[in-house]
Amino acid sequence: MDGLLHLLESIRGDGAVDRPFVWEHTRTETTVRSALHSLGSCGLVRRPDRKGYTSVTPEGAHALETRDFVYLIKVFHANVRFIGEALHLLREGLTHGELNEAARDLYQLQWTTLDQVRRRTSWFRAAGLVDLWKGSNRLILTDLGIHVCQELTIVNPADLPGLRRDTTYGTSLGDPGPLLTGEIQRLDRERLAARKPQIGYIAGGSSVAAIRTIVNMMSPEVDRTAFLALCAEQLDVKKSSVDQSLHTLRLLGLIEQTGPRTYAPTEICREWLSTDQAVDLVRILHSKVSMVGEVLHALPHGGETSAVFQWLRNNFPENPIGRAEVSKRLLLLQEAGLAERITHTAYSITALGEAFAASLPTMEIAPLEVQVDESGPDTLPSTHPSASFTVLAREVVEAAADSTNPARFEKALVACFGSLGLEVEPYGGPKKTDLCLVFWNSPTERRRVIVEAKTDGAGIVDEDDVKFDALEEHRKHHQAEQVVIIGPGFGGRLPGWAKDRGIPLITAEEVSRWLLRAAHVRLLPRDFFHIITAARMIDTSTGPDEWDAAERGLESVHRAAHALWESGNDEKDIEYSGGALTVRDIWRTKKESELEPSEIQTALDFLSSPLVRGAVVSKSGEYVAASAPSLVAARLRCLADVIERGISKPSAPAPRTNDFPVRGRTGRTEGERSAIAAVLPAQVRAWARSNGRPVSVAGRLPHSLVAEYLAAQR
Repeated sequence: MDGLLHLLESIRGDGAVDRPFVWEHTRTETTVRSALHSLGSCGLVRRPDRKGYTSVTPEGAHALETRDFVYLIKVFHANVRFIGEALHLLREGLTHGELNEAARDLYQLQWTTLDQVRRRTSWFRAAGLVDLWKGSNRLILTDLGIHVCQELTIVNPADLPGLRRDTTYGTSLGDPGPLLTGEIQRLDRERLAARKPQIGYIAGGSSVAAIRTIVNMMSPEVDRTAFLALCAEQLDVKKSSVDQSLHTLRLLGLIEQTGPRTYAPTEICREWLSTDQAVDLVRILHSKVSMVGEVLHALPHGGETSAVFQWLRNNFPENPIGRAEVSKRLLLLQEAGLAERITHTAYSITALGEAFAASLPTMEIAPLEVQVDESGPDTLPSTHPSASFTVLAREVVEAAADSTNPARFEKALVACFGSLGLEVEPYGGPKKTDLCLVFWNSPTERRRVIVEAKTDGAGIVDEDDVKFDALEEHRKHHQAEQVVIIGPGFGGRLPGWAKDRGIPLITAEEVSRWLLRAAHVRLLPRDFFHIITAARMIDTSTGPDEWDAAERGLESVHRAAHALWESGNDEKDIEYSGGALTVRDIWRTKKESELEPSEIQTALDFLSSPLVRGAVVSKSGEYVAASAPSLVAARLRCLADVIERGISKPSAPAPRTNDFPVRGRTGRTEGERSAIAAVLPAQVRAWARSNGRPVSVAGRLPHSLVAEYLAAQR
């Protein structure tokens, strides 16, 4: 609580959000923006304005003046879910695990760790509302907690959205107009694959209401100067933002340029405006932007934004989109009544959304690109060289529940950790540890962790299944510094006992999530050592998540490269600044992604390095594109290939004489060319990704890579 008040006091003195901030107790340095991001919308601080400044709300000022911790809890309850509700549940006395289960079962909060529950109970304990009974690890309300609990009004779980099917919008879809009908009917496989990946920037946000406002301002036709004045008056945006909006709306097929300085809605846009049906706008966007209707197919598999993002990546690997783009689509679908919001980051599909999804042509889900050995799990090779991450992720979860064959789970874990880039020493057998993980962190630092693999048909491993004394003997024997237990799930007294002994518990589901994320973002052994030994699926964690940090780094490179390229090909930007952008320019145009300026700076430093040569920096600190993002990506693929295998110089073609087989211009026989032609690109890409080979998501495959694939199959 003192740290929170210190943050509020600092903001009251200086509202700039991009300045450094040091937490008082830990002395760790961050920025005010990052500190506020971890705090969320709690009602104590206002949202930063366009100039990068914030201020304390009246509630925050009152908390500073009184330093009343109970008052802070009441403010949290008014702005954050599951505050007063958690207090009410603790009247019965619950453990953190039981409280997390209640949050899931009663309030639809699908938290996979205890982090969010522990944050709330930490606030309660600091305010003197809750005590922790160490003997039973149960949280019990104090007399003050009981008194505060009686003052709070809580939500009835039965009134939450999503517990019963939404009927607000009905299930009847209106037929689109003839122009839109024709556009939807023309969406074949090629057109669906060619859709643009990003919605783009629109002044006022990419919502139905914002788009409707802008195109109505252009009806029936508008001069650019008059349009700029309207936007400045009604939307409070700058000229550069208006130009970006015009560019985006043209790419979406909603407006067209009718003269040198005049714009008007397109015919298909006017058709939508005449009906004013939000679902028609979603249909238009689906025809122009990838993964709009496809998001509706993802929602039944997990409504959290992160789960939708991962599902789309796994099933449409050739058409990746970022997390920020997924959020944009979910908000649009919610506004159109096709999805409903359950929590801050979770959605569910409505009955109208189901009918809408069934009416749209969408991308076909990519089939699994490998064949699983039908002879049984015992034949799974320890390295599993040809299996995709998706197959491994499925196998490790299924094997954890196969209590009749513990060796299957051990082999699956060996394959999983090997695919994640770790050294694995399998042992197994009675009175032996199952496997040992070796983390090569540096030439002088190798760290060892032994893994105890536990299966259970019911999905719960309890204290009767684990012998802690034997695990300690195994740890000493293998000179390891840590023991971890991996199983399908954990219950009984085991979580408490394991925590007391400093032994992390990891679920097979968590390992499968690591594999699915590693298919797109690779981490280093030192990262996995921290993830595995911290056991974040059980205990609270501090600092940025390794996966999120890696993904944000990749996203910052993507956004910086495309921002520079777009500016370098925009006539207005070239006229104004020669196509050059600063870090702050890119941050302002891409701030919906929530990237920090420091992350964008790191991405620009990388792109402007001599080996990448994707950007050029001037003495004034401005950056311009040096080549198209596709060429930068091609250079990086070549660089990855050279790092792994070295430079291979092209050799002279073989002589064509009667003493040699007849070869084509590639130096291959007719039989070799036929073998290469028979290879499916999807098979080669799956093999390359599972073996760490650099490979593009589309386009022609290098013959050298295909030859490697054929050699491996032989």
